[in-house]
Amino acid sequence: MLVSTDAIAAMFGVVTAPIAVINEKRQIVHAYRSLLRMAGCSSVEDVLGMRLGEAMGCVHATEDLSRCGTHPSCTVCGTVNAALCALNGRPCVAEVNLSVERAGQQQAFNFDLHAEPLTIRGRLFALLKVETIED
Repeated sequence: MLVSTDAIAAMFGVVTAPIAVINEKRQIVHAYRSLLRMAGCSSVEDVLGMRLGEAMGCVHATEDLSRCGTHPSCTVCGTVNAALCALNGRPCVAEVNLSVERAGQQQAFNFDLHAEPLTIRGRLFALLKVETIED
């Protein structure tokens, strides 16, 4: 291993892009400050174990007991499809159009999601980067 886990965490502490690392179940195992701010959270513990749609407040993520990725509209969701693509070893970019609940109001949240496979100690993860779409 070239660098320690602490060194990687310190390095990504200065990353300004909204980034999350997910496991094979699409659950967030790490998220960086900018993604936490975007999701309205103050610490990484707030999003650990969540899927990206849940962390971002997607209204469909709470409509089914199985959570993000199980609602009928999830079959065309860029968040789910990009994550699955990366977890199958292929990088991809998907346009995402979430309906989110913010401050008691439903609104559209649109972004491009860049998903890259990431292998750590022989285990496959995906690195997700949110890139907001400017109007």
